[in-house]
Amino acid sequence: MKKLFLLFLLMYSALNALEIYYEANPPFIKKQNNTISGIVADPAIKALDKLNINYTLHEEPLKNQIVYMKTMDSEICAIGWFKNDEMNDLVNYSDSIYKDKPLGIITQKKYKIEENTHIDKFIKERKYRVMIKKQHGFDKEMISILNMLPKKIVNTNKDHNMVNLIAKRRGDYTFISYEKGKMFEQKHKYRSRFKFVQIAGMPEGKDRYLVCTKNVDQSIIEAFNNNLK
Repeated sequence: MKKLFLLFLLMYSALNALEIYYEANPPFIKKQNNTISGIVADPAIKALDKLNINYTLHEEPLKNQIVYMKTMDSEICAIGWFKNDEMNDLVNYSDSIYKDKPLGIITQKKYKIEENTHIDKFIKERKYRVMIKKQHGFDKEMISILNMLPKKIVNTNKDHNMVNLIAKRRGDYTFISYEKGKMFEQKHKYRSRFKFVQIAGMPEGKDRYLVCTKNVDQSIIEAFNNNLK
């Protein structure tokens, strides 16, 4: 069986180059010369390289990736997706590449919000106003929390812009991934004006996957999974 699989990979490599899509989203996926790196990209690329097949990387926004998955009758994959119920009948998922840590907040340094303050305190006191992107992408569990908090909706889709607004005192705090919060603390130009705080009682982070159209042979995904271990 193993010999047959190796033969399949050799034939696949000779005839095709598997198209792999990604969206640059540091620190998870960063574009770097002719390849990608980051928390999610590193283990994914390492596993792909072990397959000994030809593949090409293509940078595309997530919304375009979804369109391609829905409309293109071809063998394509994408790195870093969360599970998406709408796409389950069209794609296969790998094992988890990385599990995000629970969300924390970016807030102004002047606020005395202590590390690991429980989210219930925010809900009960309603003292601070949370800033939220107009198109935020939060899941149902997080939306239920947001619905219990004083809010300010802003028209941007960039985490960097949200941090700018907090630094400029346009809002009290914004929810952000632990990974991005730590990155902005180190690299953002206004890092002296804000702080990242972990919040207790937040929903668990979600897993990120390699996702492939049904046309991609399942044996490739199985081999990719084995290479993640």
